[in-house]
Amino acid sequence: MPQYQGQIDFYRAYVNKGELCLSRSINFSKRGYKWYNPSYVMKESLEFIKRLIDPLIYLFIFIFFLNLPTDPDLGWHLKNGEYFFKTGQILRDNIFSTMMPDYQWVNHSWAQDLIVYQVFDKLGFFGVTLLGSAVVTLTFFFLAKAFKLNFWDKVITFPILIFLVQNVNAVSFRTQLTSYLFTAVLFYIISLYEKRPKRLYLTIPLFFIWANLHGGFIMGLLLLLGYLTIKKLLNLWE
Repeated sequence: MPQYQGQIDFYRAYVNKGELCLSRSINFSKRGYKWYNPSYVMKESLEFIKRLIDPLIYLFIFIFFLNLPTDPDLGWHLKNGEYFFKTGQILRDNIFSTMMPDYQWVNHSWAQDLIVYQVFDKLGFFGVTLLGSAVVTLTFFFLAKAFKLNFWDKVITFPILIFLVQNVNAVSFRTQLTSYLFTAVLFYIISLYEKRPKRLYLTIPLFFIWANLHGGFIMGLLLLLGYLTIKKLLNLWE
């Protein structure tokens, strides 16, 4: 028997190698079969087209909202920003009015005026146009993230949203646009809160920045408090 052991081992190895080759060929044929399946090819092609078009949706939004700055308050915001860089102080007096020069007012968008002035100083009105379009595009991006919109959701809802906000965005950059953007970011943070509650701490720097850019942060606080209140009541109900 020992004299035949070498032959037995040889044939055993040959058989095992044959089984391995057969297994590999079967696996390869299964993978290759997918690309001969018309439904699979169609599905993969559609997914590829969606991934290709998805960034183009945001590019379209950016280009669509490249409007000339025609906001009647733009000059006032630019002068506010210029005043800060010349004096180092936040403007609180109504020095640009001949009718009510002593009127005291709350400059709730002072930090935003600095940004707009710097953009205008470096790039002119074209820079203000780019800024407004970028803010709108980011707003749509965070809304899509917050509500987990798929490709077809964006195709259906984005044109409706564009139509609804067109009157506001038609004058290019306005201070209200930043509140729209930060509201979308707030919705996104809330969407993360479901699985990662600690992400809610991101609202602290969010509101710190928002409060210095536009007075709309008050509405954001109300939205957040309303959401947390309803969430708490639902948990108690359950």
